[in-house]
Formats: sequence, C-alpha cells, structure tokens
Amino acid sequence: MMNEIPDDFVLYTEWPEFMSAEMMPRLLKPHYVGENPSGLRRNIGPLCVEGYVSDKEPLLNEPGPSRIVIWERLGRTDIPPNWSTNNLISRMASSIPYREGFAIVDQDGSHFTRWAPTERARRRRWHEVLIDRKYRIVDISGDEFWTAYKTSSTWKKIRYFYRELLRQMFRLYQQNGQPVVYRVVRRIDTGEIVAGMATLDSLKYRGSYYFIGFLCDAGRTDHAMTALMDDWFTRSSESGIRYVQLGHFWGKDSPENWKGFSDFKAKFTTHYIDFPPLLVRFVRRSRLAGHGVGGT
Repeated sequence: MMNEIPDDFVLYTEWPEFMSAEMMPRLLKPHYVGENPSGLRRNIGPLCVEGYVSDKEPLLNEPGPSRIVIWERLGRTDIPPNWSTNNLISRMASSIPYREGFAIVDQDGSHFTRWAPTERARRRRWHEVLIDRKYRIVDISGDEFWTAYKTSSTWKKIRYFYRELLRQMFRLYQQNGQPVVYRVVRRIDTGEIVAGMATLDSLKYRGSYYFIGFLCDAGRTDHAMTALMDDWFTRSSESGIRYVQLGHFWGKDSPENWKGFSDFKAKFTTHYIDFPPLLVRFVRRSRLAGHGVGGT
C-alpha cells in the first residue's frame, strides 16, 4: 500500500458536492472561504473557527474576524512558520486516530489487477457465470434505494447516531439534486434486491466517493458487494474519474461493527491517508484582503 498523496487529490469532504457547510446547524453560520484550498468558517459560541483539509497551506488572505484556523494535512509533515502542533486542539485530535482510503483508477480497465486475490477470483466468477444470468446491476431511484437499505442486515447493525447522519445526508442530496448514483444487484428471476451502493461524484476533482452501501443476507453467498465494487471502478474509469474514495477505515476507537467492512474495503484500496497532527494558528481580525495573515 502507498501513502504518498498525489498533488491533484482532493478529499471528498472538501468537494462542493459533499455539502459540508449545508450539513452544519445554521446557528453556526457556516460558509465557505478561500480558494485552492477552500475552507469552512463557522462560529462556535464566541469563537470563530476556520478549517482546511489539504496539503496546500491556506492563504488566509480574506477579510474576517479574529479566528482560530485549523489546518488538517493529508500527508505533508513539515510545519511552516506561524503554525503549531503544541496546543490543546492538536492533542485532542491526535487522541482520536482514523484513516481514509482511496484507490487510483486505471483508465484502461485493469483496476482489478491490484485487488486482493480473493476479490479478483470473485470478480471473475461474476463475469463468467452470474452477470446477466442470475443477476443484473441496475440504476434505481434514491427513494427505492433508501427503502431497500432500511430492510437490509447492514441497517440493523449501525448505531442510531450514524443512521440519523445518513438520513440527513440522503435528504440533503435528494433536495439539492446532488450527483449521487444509486446502483443495486437485482435477481433476474424475482426482482429481489440483494445489495446496493450509492456513490457521490465530482467531475471537477475527478473523484467518486463511497456514500452508502448495503448487503442483504441473500447476497452474501455470491459476494454481491464485490460485483458492485467492480461496477463502481468500471463506471469511474469510463467517466474519467481518477480517484475512488472509500471513506473511513476502522480504528481502535471506531465502532466494532465497522471492522469487517473496513477489512473488505482494504482489498480494493491502494492508498491510505493517516493525517499528520493538526496545525493551528490564530489570525487577527482583518478588513482588507491581504491583511488576514496576522500572527499566532
């Protein structure tokens, strides 16, 4: 596995399609600031906090109030002037380790050659004896997908808080017409849905994010999620997508029921992001662009 982050990689949370600001309570007055990288500014009580996720140092040249700026890097480990890791925010964040995973999509359709041997074998079986014989992989509406998801064994295993978060994201994306693709594995003879995957695409950043997935008991024997992974990689390659982002991976403080799916996703992943310690600085109030680079 590789940890080097390509220069043009942008984490899905920073895409406008992901709608990070729109997910936050309006009381915080969240809004986007800056460009290349862009950040998210919000008010937490009397504090104004601005956050960035990128290996590029934020310019901080927009006018604004005095604020705490948090810079979450992907792989960069140097500490530029005026930034610090020796603070309470950095120490608290480092106590909650997590990682993200992604894979680079080969544009020639050879993506599966870097998968784990078990998944390559399962993919081969799908292409040889299952696709268009026993199952089809098809698009469905968001509402139909959500209904099927709630009847799956996956839904029963996740915690209430995470269910509500997914519900909020689903409604937000539906209301705003975000580019979410809903795909399912459906039995040809009965029409039964045995697995599903929803992905969020960003053509600007040539990325596709694994948003939601589920597996029903009826899809376990034939490894239907492997078929959906192959479908996702293939569609991404055909659309010019370069990075498929598989989201969070299990860490020592993650819910125990995440571990099995994290192990599954790892069989398709080529790169991990382990996030160096957060960098923090204080920026004094400024009224004119270019004056927002006050000291810490």
